[in-house]
Amino acid sequence: GTCADAPPTSVSGVQCSADTICHPGPTTGNAGSATWGGLQVLSVGTAQTFKACYCAGPCVAAHHWVELPEPLSVLPGTHTHTFSTVATTPITRAASFNLVVSRPAFTDLSPPQYWKVKLVPATGACTAAASAGFTIADAATTTTTDTATWGVVVGNTAAMERYLVCFCSSESLEETHEGTDVAPWTSSETVAGVAAAEGWTGCVYRPITNGIDQYITVTARTADLTVPQGFFLDRSFTARVDATVAVVATGSQLVDLRQKSKLRVVDGDCSAHPTAVAGFSFEAKTELSDEGKITYAFQVANTVVAKRYSLCVCPVPSADNANTLCETDANPSAAYSSKLGTLTVSSKIDAPRKWYFTPEESQSLEIQGSALSLTSDRMMVIPCTGSCGVSSPATALIAPAHNGTAAMFNDFFPENGVTDQLPALPPVDAQFSTTRDTFCSGNMPAAELSAETAAHLCSAKCAGGCTGPTCFCDGHFAGFESDTALCLPRSECQLACDQHAGCGSFDMHQDLPRCHLNTVGPCAETVMDTSYDLVIKAAPTTRRLATVATTGALLRFTPIRFSSSGTFKVCFCDSALGACMATSDYSAEVGEVHVTGVSCALQQPRLTNTHCYKQTNGGLSCWGGSEPVITLA
Repeated sequence: GTCADAPPTSVSGVQCSADTICHPGPTTGNAGSATWGGLQVLSVGTAQTFKACYCAGPCVAAHHWVELPEPLSVLPGTHTHTFSTVATTPITRAASFNLVVSRPAFTDLSPPQYWKVKLVPATGACTAAASAGFTIADAATTTTTDTATWGVVVGNTAAMERYLVCFCSSESLEETHEGTDVAPWTSSETVAGVAAAEGWTGCVYRPITNGIDQYITVTARTADLTVPQGFFLDRSFTARVDATVAVVATGSQLVDLRQKSKLRVVDGDCSAHPTAVAGFSFEAKTELSDEGKITYAFQVANTVVAKRYSLCVCPVPSADNANTLCETDANPSAAYSSKLGTLTVSSKIDAPRKWYFTPEESQSLEIQGSALSLTSDRMMVIPCTGSCGVSSPATALIAPAHNGTAAMFNDFFPENGVTDQLPALPPVDAQFSTTRDTFCSGNMPAAELSAETAAHLCSAKCAGGCTGPTCFCDGHFAGFESDTALCLPRSECQLACDQHAGCGSFDMHQDLPRCHLNTVGPCAETVMDTSYDLVIKAAPTTRRLATVATTGALLRFTPIRFSSSGTFKVCFCDSALGACMATSDYSAEVGEVHVTGVSCALQQPRLTNTHCYKQTNGGLSCWGGSEPVITLA
């Protein structure tokens, strides 16, 4: 071969993720030499010659490697045992084969009846425990003068990968007896009679070869490569008392199950075959959106008790007779033995919402409903691919601080629990353009600011002692503060200008959360300054975000802050159903958070059909109508 080829499988101590990307580096080295230790060449009965290839770096392509002048010669090994396999079918799960170990005549005197073999994953070494995926007798099934044969059964749990064939003979035991430092025999490795009488005290396993490499490979069957028909089970679903619910069941090859399958809600384990709970009426035929998704619609009556239920599905995909049972009016309980998931029914939460946040900014997340508990109800944020009640908190959520467990959120109290009259918003879809290194002299007087905006004047807020990440007092110039400067990040300055009909632009500091609003019309004077950008507002269109009517109790969780853009699920813990200490307590899904920037969200045309409002501590809360499509930054 050449230096562009993969290393031979008979050499260990060097591993390559690709033919030309290998590790480890040298064990020792200096300006004149480099030494690699730990290299081993599999013992065979003949001499071997290898080419040694060297790379000084970088080492990612074939031309980076050069062949050293002298080849590497390996003398014939004293261990000359080899293996072979005898199988009538490919070696797969649930298959069986014979493993034969042989030696040339007169090479050692160890009795074959005392030989031992084991198979270990190729990623390990012969010092590792035998793989549990195989059944191999301790002693050979048959022996001859120079061979031993074991019957091997491959289990259904065996991983489809390569395995080292590891061998131990009484020759190894004699070497151990002569002083090799190895562990003592275990009860499962004890040999009988002559072996024990000779004083053999340990078994040293070593890899052996079939003349090509040292591995047996378990390959895949057709069944291993085929996704079985059926539903993905043990998922989480959420419903509200006295509301219509759509349950989207996902799985594989669901076309045949569209008309056959049915759901029922039970109070208990599906496998125990309890009867259906009254109050859940399935009112729409199943709809198949694709082969992997079926939607079931049903009504939850106002008499249903809020709690966690099991959602059982019929048929069980592997039981053909269950298909017929589901199509009858009787629907025997025994047919509904598969748990599609947990259905959390709450009387508190409103319809699902979408929240829009800006990365790296502290904002609030407001959950609306009825009879919400300020002291006990909690929420948690998980990745969008997770399931409420199952998945751990999202790592991108950096406020509140958490250690990856649900218990931390039990101490994250909402700011208040009173019913709020949510504010109407003025036009918010004005477009902004930025002129770098410029500011507009003559800013909007503080007296013309709205009360909400004036609360963020640096001279009032920061000079008054405001502390914490939501104060943004990094933008405060203590000792020589302007009476028009606002201590806010750019997204908030833009919203403040957008909501003020008299604001035509604002000066934004390039590095600090600091800005000045300017009145409509041309600047009295445009001044160049490398510390500021002039952000100019275009005339707004007629679209307005809808005014939100009072919807009931409100829980405002703040501060909420994400380290990066993304989409996340919001999971709610109804304290009437659990103590909000375990992940399983946060089983109600109440909406999604899109972290992409509020200013980006406000520019989406499809928000025209969606009701939104700006939350008290930042971020948008939206619901109803056509859901907005947000492109992540």
